Amino acid sequence: LAASQSCTVQAMAIGGRAFGPQFHAEVDDATPAEWLAEPSAAEALVLRPGADRPARLAAEVRERMGELNRAARQLYANFMALL
Repeated sequence: LAASQSCTVQAMAIGGRAFGPQFHAEVDDATPAEWLAEPSAAEALVLRPGADRPARLAAEVRERMGELNRAARQLYANFMALL
């Protein structure tokens, strides 16, 4: 159902009632710092797109917070409609 360059399976479904997301749709002001506080996450960001990627990620999340939250609300509404 969803994939990224880093992970070929970001979301999956088995039948029409079993769903498994491998990502966090919920994002708030504290989220980037929480993500980057995890050493393996920060290391992965630096290794792939460059040493300034953690700072760029945090800035991009802040800039796109409204869009991210609208997408999360829609994802949850769609999920609830399936139940």
